[in-house]
Amino acid sequence: MVAWPKYTAFLCAQNMDAFKINRGIRAKYLNTRSMHSLVVGDIVDIHNRTVGLQDNPTDSIWVNAGTFGRVVSVAPDIETKTVLLKGREAGTVLHFAVATIHFECTGTVTVRYIPEYLSAETPNLTADQLIALNVFAREEAMEKLQDLKSQLEIAKESLPEAEYKHLSYEYQKQLAYNIMSSSYFNAARLRFAYAMTVHRAQGYSGWTQLYVDASCCHDNANYSTDSYFRWLYTATCCSNQKIGLLKYPNLSPISNASWHYIPKKIGIIAVKQRFYLEPSNLVDELEQLPVGFDTSNSIYAKLYTTIQSLLVDSDWKIQDVIQGRPYQQVYELVAGDGEVVTVQFSYNGKGEITIQSVRSSADVFKETVLSLLSTKPHVQSSSLEEAIRELTNYLSQIGWQAVWIEEKSQYKAYVTLVGSRGHIKLDLNVDGKGLMSSIKIEQVDSEDVCKEFIEALKNVS
Repeated sequence: MVAWPKYTAFLCAQNMDAFKINRGIRAKYLNTRSMHSLVVGDIVDIHNRTVGLQDNPTDSIWVNAGTFGRVVSVAPDIETKTVLLKGREAGTVLHFAVATIHFECTGTVTVRYIPEYLSAETPNLTADQLIALNVFAREEAMEKLQDLKSQLEIAKESLPEAEYKHLSYEYQKQLAYNIMSSSYFNAARLRFAYAMTVHRAQGYSGWTQLYVDASCCHDNANYSTDSYFRWLYTATCCSNQKIGLLKYPNLSPISNASWHYIPKKIGIIAVKQRFYLEPSNLVDELEQLPVGFDTSNSIYAKLYTTIQSLLVDSDWKIQDVIQGRPYQQVYELVAGDGEVVTVQFSYNGKGEITIQSVRSSADVFKETVLSLLSTKPHVQSSSLEEAIRELTNYLSQIGWQAVWIEEKSQYKAYVTLVGSRGHIKLDLNVDGKGLMSSIKIEQVDSEDVCKEFIEALKNVS
């Protein structure tokens, strides 16, 4: 038997999902696969205000919508009623079954319920079915009031018109009352209540524990939207103790970016090594600079202190600076053993320093200096910053390292990465919230590089 009172619920986005979960739970714990009828032990949620089956209407017990109940017993017979509505070619058929259910607030009540509503994948009745309920209720009411109707017909011939109108009014009032209180018109619209949608559950509270399928929300599968988090917040408000989020997405600024895998251009990507000036390298004290250093441009000082900080843990140091043409500098670096390497730099207004050339007596010294003069690429636009960081971290899992970031605007940038076979250049676009909207392959060294990159993406965890 499933535990009662009802302390636990499974919430999901769509009625179809709830239907499947309810079916699975009933098959496992109640050993039944039929969704068309109740069995003893079923836990149900009533979607309309319904009336208990009593001989005397004045003693009727009403059960309000939104009440949970557990099935105590089920009558074996199912009643079938059919009505041919005006203008229809075929009759409208409804089935009615009877079950005794222990409800949370009203106790044990015997009710008439509609199997079609219980077993539907979505909890709805058609317009014709709703009309049919009214017809069945009217037929039942007229049968109950048959004697009163006969008396009214006699009174029409024997009583004054005023008295007849009064009796007719009383008859119509009783007829309306019997229709509105009919167990057909108010037949219980029950749903299995092991799982339900968040929309249905939002009127309830106080569950001890909830399990929520957080893979998508009610209106779409995009979990990087305000709608998703409002939906998730609604779900969390239904429990007062414990909530388990299942299939919760791994959200990031690139979660919903659209990928375009056809490269715009195939050809060798010319990549020169770059490093970046950091704000922390601003020079506040002129004493840190060599005597005679040109301070007319603040970039000169930033470049000097940046290079100095990159060499600080090595046996290399700055020996001389040749301040030549604008936006270019030549540095002589010397190692502890006296080896000298000459490096030519160029720079732009974005804090990017490009190593134009390195002259050395041996490649080993050149490679050593290049490895020292290296920083991680970074961006200045706050809109791009987090999205690009997430993307580069994501791609580093498959061996692709960012070597250059070229900002085109606050919402667009090119990122060049290097892998085992060569380089690839990506065209990135973000929206106003800093979420990546599209990632396109702008250029690759070769088709093999492109294939390697796409194949590697499939293996990212």
